[in-house]
Parts: sequence; structure tokens; C-alpha cells
Amino acid sequence: MGSWHMYWQRKNHIPKKLCSQLPCYDSFAIFKENLLFLNDHCNRVYARLENDGFRGSCAGWPFFLSVSKQPCHFGGFRYFFHCTNCGTRMRKVYLYRGHFECRKCLNLGYTSQRLKPSDRFLETMHKLRGSLIYKNGGFENTDKRPRGMWSRTYKRITSRMDKLYWKSSMALYLRYSDIRNDEAFQDIFEPARQRAQRV
Repeated sequence: MGSWHMYWQRKNHIPKKLCSQLPCYDSFAIFKENLLFLNDHCNRVYARLENDGFRGSCAGWPFFLSVSKQPCHFGGFRYFFHCTNCGTRMRKVYLYRGHFECRKCLNLGYTSQRLKPSDRFLETMHKLRGSLIYKNGGFENTDKRPRGMWSRTYKRITSRMDKLYWKSSMALYLRYSDIRNDEAFQDIFEPARQRAQRV
């Protein structure tokens, strides 16, 4: 029996490009720092903020990136870019061949969409662990509740991390159970399978 990789190869499938492969411009980050100029020396993007957007040049070619602001419910504004292709209001636009377009127009995908279920669970678990380490002042010990965090919030996060770990183990069990199903394999993954069924 062939794999999904072979199936899509026969279909001449071209995988999506990833968002991480293109230069990204985040309107929230740019306007949070009150930047009046958009200078990206690596991609040769130089622009100045005007009344309705950024006007400048990209690799010597002129461009205009439209900006709109939306009022927030509790005061202040949020700023959004507009895709140069479809005109949709977007927080992030990506630079591709001198145009600032949204993810849908460029048909971009996320890295998490290519991960196997076991890897996706582990990736989420590591993100939660990283947030605990950051809130704990950079200390690696996540057994200690960060200062200022509610006990029930800490318990909810650690409980979710535990569930993600056992779900990842269960996904590994299902992935390799067809390849190898001897006694040694069962001894390794049986506790994980039982724990994953409980959570």
C-alpha cells in the first residue's frame, strides 16, 4: 500500500508555499511602534506613511499600500493593510514580486498544516510550556506557578499540556501500530494508549 506522498506525486500536486517563506508585514506591530517610515533593507522596501497609506518604492518600483483604521470598543484605533490584489482588509500582507498581497491571494499555508498529528500536539505543548517559562522570568522550571497567575489558570494550562502529551503518544501509537505490533512495541505504547483514552 502506497503513502499519501506517492498519491499526491501521481496527481502532480504542487504543495502550497508557506507563510514563513515570504517577507511578512504586520500592521499591528508597525503602528504599535508608531513608525512613520517602512524601511526593509533586505527586500529594498522604502516607504513613508501618508494620510491613507504607505507610499514608496520596492526594488526601485513605486508602490502604494493602503491603510485603514477601525475604532475599538473601548477607545483607540486598530490599523489594517489592504491587499493590493483583492482589496481585502488584512492585518498581515506578504511581499511577492513587488506586490503586497494577502495569504489567500498567494495561496499560502501554515507550517502547522504540514505537521503530522503527533508533531502538531507536541508543537502546541511546547508553545504552552514556552509561555509558562516566559511568565516565570525565563526559568526552565514549569512546575512552579508564575508569580501573579491564578492557581486555576495554572492548573488549566498544565492539564492541557498533559493531555497534549498523551494525545501525541496516542497518535504515534496509531502511526506505527501497522508497521510494528510485537510485544515490545505494545509494552512501550500500552500505557500511553490507556492514558490517552482516559483524558
